[in-house]
Amino acid sequence: LGIVTRVALRLDPVADASATALVGVPDAASAQQIVRHFLGSTSARLSAAEILWRNFASFMQRALGYSPGQLPLDAPCLLVLGLGADSMEAARAAL
Repeated sequence: LGIVTRVALRLDPVADASATALVGVPDAASAQQIVRHFLGSTSARLSAAEILWRNFASFMQRALGYSPGQLPLDAPCLLVLGLGADSMEAARAAL
């Protein structure tokens, strides 16, 4: 049992535009490097990042009924990135 005595919140502004990318990467270290790059970006704000291992991505491809070739399953890992920016052009350019 615990009592919450203080809560700290940080509100980020909602982006006017967003873009999502699915990138094949060789390993988790490469995915971290890409995430760090976008965390330091001034042209777009990283709103989401998720790494998927090839086995899980392959399972999800079959479970969701995607046809073979729709996901880059030749890469050991997949990195999903969500970016927000002031315009769609800026979001796409950041990717």
